[in-house]
Amino acid sequence: MTTTPKVSVIIPVYNADKYVGESIQSVLKQDYPNIEIIVIDDCSTDNSFEYISKYEDRAKIYRADKNLKECIICNWGYRIASGDYLIRLTGDDAFINPHLISEQVETMERYQLDWCYNNINTFGKSIENSTEVYTSWMPLPLRFSPRWFWIFDNIILKFPNICYLMISIRNPINTNSFMVRASSYKKYLSWNNEFGTYCDHSLYMKLFLNRLKGCAIHSIGSFWRVHENQNTQSKYGKIVLHQLRMDMYLNKQQFPIWMKIICAFLKFRESLYNE
Repeated sequence: MTTTPKVSVIIPVYNADKYVGESIQSVLKQDYPNIEIIVIDDCSTDNSFEYISKYEDRAKIYRADKNLKECIICNWGYRIASGDYLIRLTGDDAFINPHLISEQVETMERYQLDWCYNNINTFGKSIENSTEVYTSWMPLPLRFSPRWFWIFDNIILKFPNICYLMISIRNPINTNSFMVRASSYKKYLSWNNEFGTYCDHSLYMKLFLNRLKGCAIHSIGSFWRVHENQNTQSKYGKIVLHQLRMDMYLNKQQFPIWMKIICAFLKFRESLYNE
């Protein structure tokens, strides 16, 4: 690459004192030379802010006066970021590929993309005991999605309406490996706090409705930590996911007829499952 555009890594943190050091260190270990790190503590009640403050010479550190929730914190971070590209890393997760940002920027620049992500990530209670996860956009049940289906990802991504429908059923994008061009984000996107922990789904809704150009990179990206304080699998999280899906299936004016028919079917199916 002849230039090195600035990349802003936004790290929202809430009660992650056990993990946030590992998260920040994973950014510092990236081989990309032009990174801005923005860490925002969401009024944690543990020692997170004390751990974060140790990195004030390497990162921009902020703290909310009250607990605002992750999506509002992300909006804050994305708004003040000065990078040409933006990527979020939650305070209990980590980048596990030291070349992640270099690979993403090179891909974004080469193909003039609005966004990209890595379709291989890991999850588990720790990086050492994590499991690799391959995702794909093939519209099949997960049990019929072998690893090699990733070869179709960048073909399917040329059809944003199909991808819009797919993220209502399952989301192939790990937000910790999702990079977006700052100018595209500011023009079309935002983090929406209405759907709580599923605000990334809301972001992708706008991504596909605005037909922004992106691609999947077939290399390992980030680590997603599984622990007892997560909201996605809670009863409340399932209620929010149901609300999000019902919103996605609304008869939006810009949908073609075939998509309206599928949305009507999916809305009926979702209502049956949540009676």
